[in-house]
Amino acid sequence: MKIGSILVSILIVLSVGICSATNQSEDKILEEMNNSNPITKILAFASIVDMGDDGLDLMAQALKSDDQDFKISAFIWMDIIEMDNPKSVEPLIESLSNGDDNTRAIAALSLGWKKDPEAVDALIKSMENDNNNTIRLYSALALGWIRDPRAMDPLINGLQDGDDDVRSACAIALGWIKDFRAVDPLIGSLHDENENVRLCSAFALGWIRDPSAVDPLINGLQDGDDDIRSACAIALGWIKDSRAVDPLIQELTNESCPLCIASVSLAFINDTRAIAPMIESLGNSSCDEQIAGALAFMGEPALYPLIDILSNTDEYPEKRAAASALGSLGDSRAIDALVESLIDDDNYIRAKSAKALGDIGDSRANDALISALSDEDEFVRFNAATALGMIGNSDAVDPLIEVLEDDYVEYVRASSAEALG
Repeated sequence: MKIGSILVSILIVLSVGICSATNQSEDKILEEMNNSNPITKILAFASIVDMGDDGLDLMAQALKSDDQDFKISAFIWMDIIEMDNPKSVEPLIESLSNGDDNTRAIAALSLGWKKDPEAVDALIKSMENDNNNTIRLYSALALGWIRDPRAMDPLINGLQDGDDDVRSACAIALGWIKDFRAVDPLIGSLHDENENVRLCSAFALGWIRDPSAVDPLINGLQDGDDDIRSACAIALGWIKDSRAVDPLIQELTNESCPLCIASVSLAFINDTRAIAPMIESLGNSSCDEQIAGALAFMGEPALYPLIDILSNTDEYPEKRAAASALGSLGDSRAIDALVESLIDDDNYIRAKSAKALGDIGDSRANDALISALSDEDEFVRFNAATALGMIGNSDAVDPLIEVLEDDYVEYVRASSAEALG
């Protein structure tokens, strides 16, 4: 069954209000559930919604069909219709134990979606003993979704599975459960021979947020794989331990670890030692906007260093990023510097300053923004009109009407119309 037909079936059932139970025999309903006509099949599935436990019995019979599409339909409908019914778990557990490969795989995922603790033992058995790697993987993920502490030891043991993807899934599941018993085993998996296992282990340690993982994750910043170094940087940001500040500052100059990742992690830790190095990194990469956003996230300590860049630096990229960051900060103490930048030689700095003034929303910028409506650059005029609309000062009405009537650029006129309301 294609995903499109699944969506169609859901929409049809919703539009008919979900059919009520019929007086047809169970054999007849089963026959229609297996009908080649998709509408007949949809309505047959929908007709069992109000049948209670009898409907579940029918669905359980459908799960034993030799028709793969039919069986998948039954899984989907059981998830949609009986998500919270504990009796729907029993046929799925049976399918997990006795079905073919496709059936066991779908059963594992369905049991994870239901998050019913009754499925834990069956999923553990499947993860430990199934000879199909994919099913062990799905069972591990399902245990992570359920988050039952009984799964901890089996998942930790699963970090030694012979299949790379299964080990990765076990690491992810342990991260979702967030039990501190997983920290040491996951630290060990940072040295796994497989890159995906190391990456998933780094993320999992970040989700658990145990300080004992900080030093191993700092060491992971030296991994030979760029993605793993990035994952370690992200995890260190989530843990928010100040020991990571200096190593992450070093990553700001490491081309292999994207500046935006190191800067975002430093923003999460929110240590003022990072502000100057982050500002110094502006203009040196394609990540200026992300670094500016990270500085804005750090709040007031970054305010005056950003104002200084905007007012006293000659480098255009740094000034553009500083203007964006000041708008995100939303602090009215930046008004004077941003107003002054509306007459900068660089049109991008003027445009970003106009937008920032709108983000701050202080009426003291009104006159300067009205003047910017006559700027030679259309994007500056667009941002100035938008900013005036955000500020909402009545003095801007006539100038905005003039732009609406006379500006030759359609999207500038549109922004003026929207500003006027």
